[in-house]
Amino acid sequence: YLEYTAEDDTWGGSENYAPAVKIERVRVEPKNTVVSNGNGESLVTNTLLFHDAVHSTPVVFKEKSKVIFNGKEMTVSKVSDFYDRSNLHHVEVLIS
Repeated sequence: YLEYTAEDDTWGGSENYAPAVKIERVRVEPKNTVVSNGNGESLVTNTLLFHDAVHSTPVVFKEKSKVIFNGKEMTVSKVSDFYDRSNLHHVEVLIS
C-alpha cells in the first residue's frame, strides 16, 4: 500500500506517495464487468478490498493511494467504514 500524500506544486504537478507498507490479513475480491457503450464493449475491473479492524495490519486508507495486488498496481477510488454499534468493524476499499 502506498499512501497518497499530495500533488507537487511544481509545473506539471507530479503525485507523491509515502513509502510502501505491506498489509496482511485482508480479503481481496476482483470483479470484472463488461460495459457496453456506443463504441462497443469494454472490460472494467473493480476490486473490493476488505480490511478487518481487528485482524488486518493497521492502516488508514485514503483515496488516490495505490494498492499493489498480484503484481498489478491499482488506485483507491472509494473508502467506506462499517461499524458494529460504535466500534469500527471493517473497511471496504474500492480499487481499480
